[in-house]
Amino acid sequence: MRIALKALLKRPLFLLSVALLAIGHGGAVYLQVAEIQPEEYRRHALDLSVTGKWRYGYVNGHHGAYLVKADNVPESQPPHDSEPRNDDELAAAMSHKLKTYPMKAALETLFYAFLVGYAGAVPWFRERFMPKTAGCGRKMLFDGVAWAVGWTCVSLPILSLGYGASMFTTWGGPGAAGYSGPYPGLITGLPGETISYRPFLEFTSALPLMAVMSSGMATLLSGLSVGPGIWISGMMFYGIAGMLIRGGHCVNDAVDKWIMTMHP
Repeated sequence: MRIALKALLKRPLFLLSVALLAIGHGGAVYLQVAEIQPEEYRRHALDLSVTGKWRYGYVNGHHGAYLVKADNVPESQPPHDSEPRNDDELAAAMSHKLKTYPMKAALETLFYAFLVGYAGAVPWFRERFMPKTAGCGRKMLFDGVAWAVGWTCVSLPILSLGYGASMFTTWGGPGAAGYSGPYPGLITGLPGETISYRPFLEFTSALPLMAVMSSGMATLLSGLSVGPGIWISGMMFYGIAGMLIRGGHCVNDAVDKWIMTMHP
């Protein structure tokens, strides 16, 4: 594993991607429940839960509903008639989100750690199972498979559990599933029932979906649901990308060897 660690330290783009992933997920967790002033909470928020320190609720704005919290002081107590009804659809959805977001945040953190672990282990597997004398074709095949397997890992939550499948919805509108426009398009600002996985999946699957839609294979995926469509398009796109990148490295190595033989 020391070989893998040394290889990782030589991959600044990978380290930058890990840092951006950590910052993005941490920011998404932090923004799940925004802290606002007690006076603003009293005027705009609807109560969901009250503790000795905090009042938790949500604000139903023009572009969607957001979880918020404020200090539990007299100035933050909403008028009695603004409390949500127990049968209110949006209140029930936001209450569920409030209760489940810490667990989802922890599980998504473990999931991202698994992805980083897989990416970090690929150089070790290459060093162990791919001899340095292997031909370019074999190296390209190895990297294509590695990228395709990596994308399968990325797609597992939506592919096997349907987690993140509400890509076409947001918390906006009169209920908890207002329409947010066609996909692919602008990345949704709210992760819906996920913490950061849905925006992460939308970002990483945008290029594969656009590539498939601009090709003649778009009709082949038209009958699939969101999860399988994203998985198949990403398998093709990232698998081919991995092979092309390795092929570029092979060409570069061949040129270096040719230069060395011409100028010993």
